[in-house]
Amino acid sequence: MAIAMSLVAPLVVAALLISGRGQPPQHIAGAALVDATTRHVSLAPYLDVLEDPSRALTLEDVERPENTRRFVPSTNRFGLNYGFTRNAVWVRLTIENRSDAPLERWLVMDTGTIETLEVFRDGEPPAVQGVLHPRSARELPRRTYSFRVALAPHQTRTIYVRASGTSELQAPMDLWDLAAL
Repeated sequence: MAIAMSLVAPLVVAALLISGRGQPPQHIAGAALVDATTRHVSLAPYLDVLEDPSRALTLEDVERPENTRRFVPSTNRFGLNYGFTRNAVWVRLTIENRSDAPLERWLVMDTGTIETLEVFRDGEPPAVQGVLHPRSARELPRRTYSFRVALAPHQTRTIYVRASGTSELQAPMDLWDLAAL
């Protein structure tokens, strides 16, 4: 009987997902956990990615249920690694502050070659950086791209990154305390 149930359970879950009655987890990869002692986190294990061959999807589009289901966990050990592609690549990550204090961390994309990076931090205007954008638009005066992430005590934030261009889409993604950069 136990063997029959272990075979039936995955079929029931699949039927619920196909019927639309069940919802897949919104963030497949899970949240990157930080507290006041966290100086650096490699974000690769926490990234969900979606390729957009049309290059037309907006933030509102990727947040729709039919598109959130298209995100898959990143299989790269460092971050983005799509080589030369004309597709836009969306990255979704969740960061959770486990401490009782507000935290400021920096999302760092250690590359200098991506043409356009758009970062969408819930509740803030989008930030745009990249080779095709002025250095004065950078939030930190560095050769690579850095985006401030403010976290209230016990806050969980979802961040979306859209990378596009005709050059190589390759960028390790890390979360840093500014003092450790």
